[in-house]
Amino acid sequence: MFIKKFDLSIYKITPIYFKLFDVIMKNNSLNKDNFLDSKKITPSSYRRASKSEQKIGENIIKKLSKVFKLKMIDSKGIDELEELLNEIYYDMYYKIYENYDNYLNRIEELLNKNLLIYPILNLFKLFLIANANNSPKDIISQNYCLYEDTISFSSFLENVFSDVVDLVKLSYTQDLTDDLISKKYNLGLHYFVIASKLWISGNNTGSLYYCAKAKDLFVQEENYIRIIYVNLTIMSNYNMICNFSECNQLANKQLLILKNIRNNGIEYQTTLKHLMLSLLGLKQYEDVLSLLENKQTYNITELCYLLISKFKTNKEEYFRYFNNEIDLNELNEKCRLIVKYLNSYLVKREKRALYELENLKIGDVLIKILKKL
Repeated sequence: MFIKKFDLSIYKITPIYFKLFDVIMKNNSLNKDNFLDSKKITPSSYRRASKSEQKIGENIIKKLSKVFKLKMIDSKGIDELEELLNEIYYDMYYKIYENYDNYLNRIEELLNKNLLIYPILNLFKLFLIANANNSPKDIISQNYCLYEDTISFSSFLENVFSDVVDLVKLSYTQDLTDDLISKKYNLGLHYFVIASKLWISGNNTGSLYYCAKAKDLFVQEENYIRIIYVNLTIMSNYNMICNFSECNQLANKQLLILKNIRNNGIEYQTTLKHLMLSLLGLKQYEDVLSLLENKQTYNITELCYLLISKFKTNKEEYFRYFNNEIDLNELNEKCRLIVKYLNSYLVKREKRALYELENLKIGDVLIKILKKL
């Protein structure tokens, strides 16, 4: 690792650990002075040692570590941890996930040793989990207690890990406060998390604003994979506010980039989905058909796009395809209902069919497009 974001040398001397024990005593509802006296530690010595490196400070930290059944970590251990945390940070930040499981296992192994620096390990465990491909709601609900405990040690963490602390706060806070949103951040990923949460809440204008801030910083960081992902959120926002033209332009540019780097994965498929949705919104049905007609199989979203485009371009071909090419029995119940109600709406303009499609959650943008057919 030739780039070093985190310098852990502060954790090789004792004053920082007094901040750790301040929080531990507070979290255990202990009166500090009384507790220290009970352990034969003079409170005035504790306060003095917390401000500068002193021999007595090392003795106090050793004594308190023993009381709370924590193991101290030596200078070599700090150096090894520094290397690991820098690797984790840069791999996650640039979406390099090949060592993800290994990183999580190494963090868990270190946590099992009950080391004095466990809040740092928990912080990076939360950081890793936030980068997993799980729903934000699940991530928050399954890890909120760990988050609350870890953030209580902010004074112990922020000197070195302030950017990661901010990322974890943004990721694990259910409803973003004005203070969290308006704060000036250092990283594109900070603003991308805000943009994503605003998108989830339906604040598309706000999401677009923070997407732009994130994208500017990702460009400066030359973090091109993150740019691809922020573009996906921008496209989704554009379609949600029916700015189909802007979505269309961005999607076409991104597809060219993805073809150039031979990316045919989820990034390509999601970009293509946004492109086709924008084409439907622009009533460019022939273009949708040209993107879909050579496919052998369709997911339910693609099938909806195909049926709408066929109906709007050639009704005779639509009925032939619907009656001869679609076997409703091969579809699961939800997909079968979607196809059934979509056909009813296209052919008969049944309002109930549109209502049922909304209940089946085929997508807010597609519902808007259907209403304007």
